[in-house]
Amino acid sequence: MKKLKILLKGVLTIALLLFVSFSCQDEAIKELDNPDENKSQISLIEEKNGVILFKEDVTITDESGQNKVTIRVAALDKNRLNEYLHSRKFTITPIYDRRENKPLKLTPLTEESTVSEEKESLQEMILTEILSQELKKDVKGIGFRNEPNPDYISANGRVQYINNNVRYYSPKWPEILSVQAYNQVYFRIQQQWRWWSGWSTIWGPATWCCSQYSDFNIDGPWYVRLEISFDYRSDFYFEWFNW
Repeated sequence: MKKLKILLKGVLTIALLLFVSFSCQDEAIKELDNPDENKSQISLIEEKNGVILFKEDVTITDESGQNKVTIRVAALDKNRLNEYLHSRKFTITPIYDRRENKPLKLTPLTEESTVSEEKESLQEMILTEILSQELKKDVKGIGFRNEPNPDYISANGRVQYINNNVRYYSPKWPEILSVQAYNQVYFRIQQQWRWWSGWSTIWGPATWCCSQYSDFNIDGPWYVRLEISFDYRSDFYFEWFNW
């Protein structure tokens, strides 16, 4: 009988430990749960900053016609938004092979941004967000190219907004982000570790030029955003890999 009591006590102790462990895991999952996960990042930015942005949705199809990505482009300035959409050419390329990322030492995290800082940065910013993707099952990633639209530039002589600041939001965290610049651009990569927090810079600001290329290992944030500053002649390309 004494041995039975000891055995029962041991079983109850193990059961209690398992219950506490699973409860803690549940709490951790709840902590990461985003009640606004079905809202677009642009909509959340409007709510947090108390602004209304001009927006336009654009569907980009690859050459095969079998892969589509719909993006939302937004800005505080309607004229800036319209010119950006007409003066730039967007194309996508499906990627079927997994890319092995190169080891990269990231810069230390900066302090998280505040709402006031975010609102100030919106004044001259173009926001771009991936709303949906219709991709073949064997597609491992998508490449985006943003280049000048020569037809618009030749027809208008020059653009009104010589410099652009564009912010891209990932649909979910990627394992690898690859960036390539064909002309000089300035960029930085930021992460949002919790859905309610600000953004922390993990790379940049840095200057890239002349076909410079690199892979960034991104692991674990809620969202990633890539900020690029460039003039109207610049041409750049980046890829999201999600597995």
